Amino acid sequence: MRAPRASAGRRCAIAISRDARCCGLSGFFLGTREALYEKGRQSITLTVRDVSAFTVGVLIALFERAVGLYASLVNINAYHQPGVEAGKKAAGTVIALQGKVVAYLAEKKGHAL
Repeated sequence: MRAPRASAGRRCAIAISRDARCCGLSGFFLGTREALYEKGRQSITLTVRDVSAFTVGVLIALFERAVGLYASLVNINAYHQPGVEAGKKAAGTVIALQGKVVAYLAEKKGHAL
């Protein structure tokens, strides 16, 4: 059993056998597919020979186009997402607050809080 590689050549702290990783993912995959089938939902499985930046980019482009095409067929704007806009605004508020906290802590470095 080899430990999986971490970034920058370091080893991960927990070693997981290849069989356990494959079976765990396969179990989720098969379970999801079975649940969809039982509910009468269609699914598709795409298999790629390698996971590279190019392959992932092609898959993302494929799904972007599929969503756009389907949305036009059912006459909706798939790219109008008011929830996403609200999330961006909320994230901006949180990021601003985090900046204030970091600045305050940096100012009080070495002092008891």
